[in-house]
Amino acid sequence: MSVREKVGLLAYSPLAFGMLSGKYLNGQMPEGSRLKLYSKNFPRYQGTRSQLAVEEYYKVAQKHGISLTQMSLAFVNMQPFVDSNIIGATKLDQLEENIKSVHIELSDEIIAEINAIHENNPSPAP
Repeated sequence: MSVREKVGLLAYSPLAFGMLSGKYLNGQMPEGSRLKLYSKNFPRYQGTRSQLAVEEYYKVAQKHGISLTQMSLAFVNMQPFVDSNIIGATKLDQLEENIKSVHIELSDEIIAEINAIHENNPSPAP
């Protein structure tokens, strides 16, 4: 509907509360991270399905030599209905990585791999 009506959307939390940055892989819970500070308020991102999906997306990013953060943001940015997204960087290096994502073009192979993961796990954080 957004495309048909030519009304762009603003992608809220495109890194899923930091899950798609990879910082929570292997059960890590960095000090000062959003999930460490607010985990009781956002349990949806801590489920097994969320963690498994992130691990699979991480493998795709690593295989293609890009960061999970940049792959995730590039995927959001390429959607025809998205005009902008809200990034949540708390450190300068995170901001720089997020900004560089606008220069990432995902190949058809990467998109196919992302879509396959999504098909196997369509709603990992209900």
